[in-house]
Parts: sequence; structure tokens; C-alpha cells
Amino acid sequence: MKRIIYSLAVLAGLCFVYLAFNFNEPTWVAFDTWVRALLKDNALIIFFHYLGEPIVAASVGIAFVLFFALRGKDYRAMLFVVVVFAGGNGLNQLLKHIVQRPRPDIADQLTTYSFPSGHTMAGFFMLMTVGYFFARGATLAKRSIIIWLVVIILALLVGSSRVAEGRHFATDVLAGWCVGYAWFTLCVWWYERRKKYFKKRG
Repeated sequence: MKRIIYSLAVLAGLCFVYLAFNFNEPTWVAFDTWVRALLKDNALIIFFHYLGEPIVAASVGIAFVLFFALRGKDYRAMLFVVVVFAGGNGLNQLLKHIVQRPRPDIADQLTTYSFPSGHTMAGFFMLMTVGYFFARGATLAKRSIIIWLVVIILALLVGSSRVAEGRHFATDVLAGWCVGYAWFTLCVWWYERRKKYFKKRG
């Protein structure tokens, strides 16, 4: 199972690179136009953009750090959360400035770069972190499946909200999911390897 997860992370990373070089191709421009027309001004979907707000994601990240600090001073888990959230945000800003894609042309548009979507990535990191730790604590496989289904649905809605608002192109959001998944999986790989390493050392 882990091999599949890691393989998908590599594939997601490659998809991001592909999108970064090809989002201006006619096929992807048509895709952006189609998705925008499908989701435009959908109030229900737009509501979910709040889950990608930096203050919300940061609050959840801080809550996890405090929880692990108070519960036996689990420094590796604390560092994992910091790397996922802060490192992921830094990665997003770096990629935005490398690609430098303008946002969609709408009234009162934001002035920052568009690719990949920061809201999509922030919401994704927050939801995946919640899902990861809650699923690990689930005693039944069915509960774990339900948790991940909820996480995936909410992550899709957060990303879609940015297109519905007109703040991002659909390819920005798709790229955010791809690089977000690759980064989160890399962090999980590091975290679990460190846990095994220290368990072996006793």
C-alpha cells in the first residue's frame, strides 16, 4: 500500500512539472475556461474557501504542535507538523515566484501570482494532517476510510472554491493538489522513517 502512495506522490510531482510548462497550451486553456464556466459564482462551493485561509490552516497547525508538546513532548510529530505547514507554504511561495503566472482577469483581483494555488495547498496540508493523525488513531478500518473520504471531499471543495471565486485558474488548483500531495507524502515518509529509526535504537 505504501508503495502505491509513494508512487502516486512521484506521479503527482511529475504532473505538477508538466502543468508548470504547459498550462498555456490550448487544451489546458480550454480546460480552465470550461471549469470556470461550470463553477462560476457557486455560493455553496465558494463557502469552502475559508478552510484554505492562512489563519485557519496556521491555527490548526499550532493546535497540533501544542497538542504534541503537551502529550509527552513528541518533538518529531511537532517538527513534522511545522515542516508540512511552514515548509509547504514556503514551497508554494517559491514556486509562485518561479512560474510568475498572472491571476485570472477579474475586478478587484489579487496582485500575487497564481500558480500554484496557495489556498488549495494550505487547505490540503491542513486537511491531510488532520486525516493522517485521526486515521492513525482510528481503531476500525471503516472509520479510517470515512476520515479519508471526508478529507478528500473537503480538499476538492477548497480547491474548487478558488475557481468559483475567479481567484485562480483550474490548472492552478490542479497543480496545488499535485505538489501538495507530493510534499505531504515526502514529509510522511521522513516522519515514519525517523520513528522506525528511533524505535530500533530503543
